[in-house]
Amino acid sequence: MVEERHAQTTNDGVNEVIPLLLRLVILFLLIAVACCLGRPAERQIWNDFETEQSFALASGQSGSRIAWAQAPGREGRCLEVTFPGQVDWPFAELKSRQPTDWSQFTLLEAEAYNAGDRPFTVTFEVRDREHKMYKPARRLPPGRWVKFQFPIEWMRTGRDPEGWCGEAIDVALVPSMALVGHRPRSPVKVLFDNFVLVRLAPPPAPQLTARGARDGVLLTWSRTPGAEEYRVFAAPGRRVTPGPTTRLVRLRQTCFVDTSIAPREERSYVVVAAGGLTGPSPPSNPVTARRDPAAQPVLSPRNQYGASRTERRRATGFFRVERIAEQWTLIDPEGYPFYSLGIDVIGTGDTYTRVSGREQKFQQYLSSREDEKFAEAWRPPYGYGPYGLDNKGLVFSPYVYFQIQQRGRDYRAAWREEAKQRLLSWRVNTIGAWGSGDFIESSKLPYVAFAGGSRSPALPGSSFPDVFAPQFQANVDKSAAGAAKRKDDPLLIGWFSDNELDWYGDWQHQKGLVDFVQLAEPAQPAKQEWVKFLRRRYRDDLAALNEAWERNFAAWDDILALQERVPRGGAEDESAFLELIADRYFEITAQALKRYDPHHLTLGARYAGQAPAEVVRASARHVDVVSFNIYAAAPRVKLFLQYAREWDKPVLIGEFSFRGADSGLPNKLGAGSTVPTQRDRAEAYQYYVSTVLALPNIVGCHWFQYLDQPATGRFGGGVEGGENSNYGWANVRNEPYSDFVAGATLINDNVYFLRRHSVGLLQE
Repeated sequence: MVEERHAQTTNDGVNEVIPLLLRLVILFLLIAVACCLGRPAERQIWNDFETEQSFALASGQSGSRIAWAQAPGREGRCLEVTFPGQVDWPFAELKSRQPTDWSQFTLLEAEAYNAGDRPFTVTFEVRDREHKMYKPARRLPPGRWVKFQFPIEWMRTGRDPEGWCGEAIDVALVPSMALVGHRPRSPVKVLFDNFVLVRLAPPPAPQLTARGARDGVLLTWSRTPGAEEYRVFAAPGRRVTPGPTTRLVRLRQTCFVDTSIAPREERSYVVVAAGGLTGPSPPSNPVTARRDPAAQPVLSPRNQYGASRTERRRATGFFRVERIAEQWTLIDPEGYPFYSLGIDVIGTGDTYTRVSGREQKFQQYLSSREDEKFAEAWRPPYGYGPYGLDNKGLVFSPYVYFQIQQRGRDYRAAWREEAKQRLLSWRVNTIGAWGSGDFIESSKLPYVAFAGGSRSPALPGSSFPDVFAPQFQANVDKSAAGAAKRKDDPLLIGWFSDNELDWYGDWQHQKGLVDFVQLAEPAQPAKQEWVKFLRRRYRDDLAALNEAWERNFAAWDDILALQERVPRGGAEDESAFLELIADRYFEITAQALKRYDPHHLTLGARYAGQAPAEVVRASARHVDVVSFNIYAAAPRVKLFLQYAREWDKPVLIGEFSFRGADSGLPNKLGAGSTVPTQRDRAEAYQYYVSTVLALPNIVGCHWFQYLDQPATGRFGGGVEGGENSNYGWANVRNEPYSDFVAGATLINDNVYFLRRHSVGLLQE
């Protein structure tokens, strides 16, 4: 609940100034909502596979076999798809008799039955006429029918609470969809039935109030059952419904402070509830408000670290974590609650791109190679290797070129000061991963860094280290020793040991991490430890292992000599050994860091989206903070609430991002969804941040990255270069994206306010 002094509003007199016509509009909306709520759901079958004609609209692809089958446990027919083993992404395609307009419906329902003996993942891939694909993945438990519901709004906006889901699509005309199997090791049979489009009545409109404060306008509104987000619209003066270009913010909470309003400006506001299965609500009652210079501020002041100067806790002179009531939080060196809002890669190193072999794309810049003034623009700070070149190759940074052109060859001091002032004005309080050293030193802002990790010696065929090799521990110790020079720095939040290790192994070729161990030579330390582990686990009873694995080993050394993937019957053994690998990795790295730097936090290894449950559980036993990089509409709420219950540990999001199609960049390589405009990008940022604020165990989130990547791709030696996406707060000419920056700053202003009023929001 919003504090009582915030909840009290100054609507006295507002009703007197609202014109009679506006009151009639509100009354009409309320009547319309009441009528809608009494209306039953409308359903239209997209495909129920009941007839041969409907079955004929389906076809197997990539080796998938389809059949028209009796639905188990029910009357009628269904579609039976057998996904072949050892095939990448087999699928069945479902075509519509004619492209269907899904925009008039609320959600798509689909039923599936996994006839296998273990869970299996299927993607429901909806395609539009421009061949864009919205593709949410769902895990199917074995042996029972499961009904899935996909709101049309999720397809339209390209989001899915369960994780990454491809692109936003045009739902006005949907010609087809595909059912995609996730790399089955052996053939898996799945049945599908009753693909139905459903139109539900909209939820009731929220009730909105507004109060002027010294630092903005406090907006509060009633909670709408089932809503996952609220969209606030604003317009100058007194209007009934602000236009489509006046979207202000998109968030989960039911309160917000509009800090963007000018001192003498008057604004009209409405709120729409959205995101639930029922779709968007009608707009709320409109209210009008302005700042009140005589009133108290609503938002708490911040100190030099960017922490909230509210209730002070124990100060240690360094960052630490503390659980306060239901929420984990970082505590700054002065003892104040600190929510880490960061930006990664604050520097110019990632703006370089390969020129060699593509000289024609850089004709306008080639002459600058002979000008010493522009030498730095042709000198990649990471060397030539990342671009697939030797030292004779050509690598260039358009960004650095423009900086030198505008500020001269000694541009760096001015660049650093500008970047610092931007972060302060954007209300960003943390230099995220890979911040340039000179910027960290000069800015005097909180930051994170890497130490204590090693990927050497690697398991054969993998980039993952053999954590049982003696050299691994020696390499970790050497890396952690570098942390000692910063052990007394109060601005350092903590250390990541690595970034996006391959905890899943090579999932594209169906090799788990333990498979790489089993495939190794007998002398490999991890292979020897694996056999010792199996002997302990089976109490030296080889017959018991043979029964479980359906093998006929004569001696334990036969397993040591075996160089093939772990048999299917060894899945539970594989899971247990994976946890042992993770436990050893995090124990060694965390202890080494604490040995050289006892003052700062260990921040984990930045999982790529997710990691096996065994790995996350093991890391939580050793690190101070568990870290994830999550490129999705928002972190999976149910999963992170489960984490909060199971291991009650703080979490830091190390990377998230969204790209704008209007940026002019290809956006072909790199993680994250692409949204139409910078305004949409701002709203995606707002929704993501508002979600992590409502998760009790997340203590911060860092955006990837400060500057756009070059259109010709950063790094990479291929024809197209490497990543080429609109991740930046500023473009290659150093111009901030004004719509994105304004929207992001607005939610950043509210971070501590929204965090305080999010207690219990997602557990209800």
